[in-house]
Amino acid sequence: MLRFQRTVADPRTGDLELLLTGRRTSLIRRGRVTACLSGRHAELLTLLHLHPDGLGAGEIAESLYGSVDAVGTVRAEVLRLRRVLQGFAGDALSLDSRPYRLQGELDSDLLRTRAAVDGGDVDEVLAHYEGRLLPASDAPEIRRLRERTSAVVRALMLENADHEQLWRYAQLPENESDLEVLMAVLTLAPPDAPERAAATTRAEALEAEEQEERTRADVR
Repeated sequence: MLRFQRTVADPRTGDLELLLTGRRTSLIRRGRVTACLSGRHAELLTLLHLHPDGLGAGEIAESLYGSVDAVGTVRAEVLRLRRVLQGFAGDALSLDSRPYRLQGELDSDLLRTRAAVDGGDVDEVLAHYEGRLLPASDAPEIRRLRERTSAVVRALMLENADHEQLWRYAQLPENESDLEVLMAVLTLAPPDAPERAAATTRAEALEAEEQEERTRADVR
């Protein structure tokens, strides 16, 4: 079901975009109007967004449910998604069949993140990547995309980011316990940098937690 987060008097104009990273509830936005997407519709849109040439019902079923036996479920979800898009975007974005394919211009934080990673632009990655892709999804292909995206972002950060950028990256929920990222901050930060003090505090807390877990394991 589509749920509007904000209502304005102006018509929906401007570029359409998906906000898919770091959110349990994904969003579709056009201009100043934003709406929430159901989990399954967010998964469908992510797949179709990444495959502009389209996907068959069987391919989508395998990607989202792990079995071609789910093609009936896919067709039903596609019908519901088509109505959602019509209600929100009108003629600006439609969903064709045979194969299922989006027609219209659609951007996303995911594509902007990918482009920034490909270009080695750390600031642009930090501007668009807000955390794991569709973190609540258990769909097989979404899990693969999520892990791949997180891995390439992390590799870029550890290789190219300065201490301030690394500390910004460390604030993402997925990095709360990433000791390697914290140690990279400590390696690069000057002695008087506030990021060094903050990273030291967090690293010491993580090491204390790990030591406590080892102690408990030894007792058991």
